[in-house]
Amino acid sequence: MSKNSVAYDKAYQFAIRIIKAYKYLNEEYKEYILSKQLLRSGTSIGANLAEANSSISEADFSAKVSISYKECQETKYWLSLLKQSPVTRFAQSPVNFFSFSFLVLIERLSNFNFSWITVKYLSLVTGDCSLVTVNSIYQDAEEIAKILYAILKSTNRIKK
Repeated sequence: MSKNSVAYDKAYQFAIRIIKAYKYLNEEYKEYILSKQLLRSGTSIGANLAEANSSISEADFSAKVSISYKECQETKYWLSLLKQSPVTRFAQSPVNFFSFSFLVLIERLSNFNFSWITVKYLSLVTGDCSLVTVNSIYQDAEEIAKILYAILKSTNRIKK
């Protein structure tokens, strides 16, 4: 596997998304525990693939890809917890969507500029820790895990 491989490229882009989600969770929600775990495991996937690129043997290569696969599984675990946590419950609530819609309606009817409120509210509803985004990041992790599993299978590291 080289730095130009699909697995490495996807893991690198995934790490960037994880870093952005971590920053968002820290700044907007003051969430430090799950986000830190997510940051560690989510960025470790690509770091271990980078080490696999410079492996000294096939066994070393397989070991590093195996660690990447396990880190990917751990990342999916943290994303699942995050999806069920109170941090993303705000974005899932129909009451909050209704409240946002109501703010927009008041703004339009009264010609009063609530922009600073609606922009902040919209970022809470559609921000990086919304259910939609968490699901999207989870799907990316699933895709990377499948690629890594296929690589491990090709190295006969996985018992059939």
